[in-house]
Amino acid sequence: MKIESIKKMKSGKYKICLDSNESIITHDDVLIKNNIMTNKMLTLEEYRSLNKDKEYYDIYNKLVRMIGTKFRSEKEIREYLNKTDLEIERKEEAIKKLYNNGLINDKRFLKAYINDKVLLSTDGPNLIYKQLKEYGISESEIIESVDLIDKSLLKEKIEKLITKKIKNNTKYSVSILRKKIVDYVYHKGYEFEMINEIMSGFILEDKESIKKDYFRIKDKLEKKYSANELKYKIKEKLFSKGYVISQIDEIINNDY
Repeated sequence: MKIESIKKMKSGKYKICLDSNESIITHDDVLIKNNIMTNKMLTLEEYRSLNKDKEYYDIYNKLVRMIGTKFRSEKEIREYLNKTDLEIERKEEAIKKLYNNGLINDKRFLKAYINDKVLLSTDGPNLIYKQLKEYGISESEIIESVDLIDKSLLKEKIEKLITKKIKNNTKYSVSILRKKIVDYVYHKGYEFEMINEIMSGFILEDKESIKKDYFRIKDKLEKKYSANELKYKIKEKLFSKGYVISQIDEIINNDY
């Protein structure tokens, strides 16, 4: 088959028009590698080579665009390539070329990932560590990098998480709220020791929540029980919700 014309497109790619009314849109690298020029006659083998190179460069340039929007680990790139029909040799060629051009660098990826997580998310070191392992990063490098995270910044993030949980609390007693906060922050990836240290600096009060629970329980039970039995049932219910006896006695004595 014969190449009738080669036209440069606005996208920067080239359109190769063949006498078979077929057209191939590809990159200049493909033209150079295959010595493509107007009026050239292509053998079947050259035609197949042209299309294989087109497929390779289409995929390679897509990878470049992907990395341009967000750093990618080598594992991510390999997972993407494994979904394509490229031959194993061409996949490895793409990986090597990305490395040589500085587009794959797991150490840079590791640093950027941690920086983004620390500045843009509420995730703690332990959660970041688990996430990075899924990207195929060396465990020793993850541990070393995670250990370098500024501890004062971590404490500030924990304080914000605790403050938000306290502010949004509308139904839990102090003991239950404290446990829920510690569990929540721990599952966000922070160490118990640091959580408890910061939690000890917060003063939690039950006054408003115990009032709400007391009157709600009283309204519900006062038609079923006499005075003394009612007090006992109220105490029982409030205690099961996590309030301490001294607080329970105080609100009951103030009401009666």
